[in-house]
Amino acid sequence: METKVYANKGWQHIGKVLEAGNLYADGEWCFNTNERQARTCNSKGSGSAGNYYIIEIGKGDNRYPYSGDRAKVGQLIFRVGEHGSPEAMDIRGEFSGGEDLWMTINDTDIENNDGFLTLRFVSAAASQAYEDRMKPTNSYGDPIGTQYTRDGAGNYVRVR
Repeated sequence: METKVYANKGWQHIGKVLEAGNLYADGEWCFNTNERQARTCNSKGSGSAGNYYIIEIGKGDNRYPYSGDRAKVGQLIFRVGEHGSPEAMDIRGEFSGGEDLWMTINDTDIENNDGFLTLRFVSAAASQAYEDRMKPTNSYGDPIGTQYTRDGAGNYVRVR
């Protein structure tokens, strides 16, 4: 699954997660076009420009859609179901099959926003296959650094 979430739109229906896996958000969006350099950030609410500063949101600040743990202006937030409780993507990126996702930017005024993030879903099976491929192994298929001794017949035996 690959889709976009726009900074100048409210809650956007992403769809149902077909199988368990991880959701990743790539790119940057702006939460105040009048101060573009200082207000352009990634999905975690962090910017790459030198004059960007993180704007943390106090717990319980009802002006924002999400004001829970590690809440920041500009971060990507989601809810499961149209009326679910908002959560931060950088706290939970793993989803179960069947969850119905809605997403938006964590901001009080979306009228002066622009840009989008590209979302891509990677199934748990594909993630595990990638992890397995990236584990370096020796010629016996054991992890690099595995120690061996020789038995009486001269064969290599893995040290347990």
